[in-house]
Amino acid sequence: MINKEELLALDDLILKGRFKEAITKIEIMLNDDPDNPLLLEKLGDSYKGLGDYDQAMSYHSHAYQLDHDNNILKDKLMEDIHQKGDADENKKAQRLKEKKELSDYFPFLEKWLKKK
Repeated sequence: MINKEELLALDDLILKGRFKEAITKIEIMLNDDPDNPLLLEKLGDSYKGLGDYDQAMSYHSHAYQLDHDNNILKDKLMEDIHQKGDADENKKAQRLKEKKELSDYFPFLEKWLKKK
């Protein structure tokens, strides 16, 4: 069982942006209490802080399954889905930009790139 001081220490790490350190500590704590929705939520928050929305969704979803009356978790899960979609759109836009830059630099590739 997690105590108040450990929880406050985790919150402090997350608020300070020390996500990797928080992840390490949470994973150790989860060894003793693998279905603790609060720890799973904090792990999701940490991965979200790193921009890993797939992992954030996974942990927030697991936490929500264990604590399905928690509206905060539900909101976090919906936000993860939205942010992952935005991140995917940004990646797609970046790939299109790179293709355009490549075709500008190598005009002979333009026909080939359009086929892709």
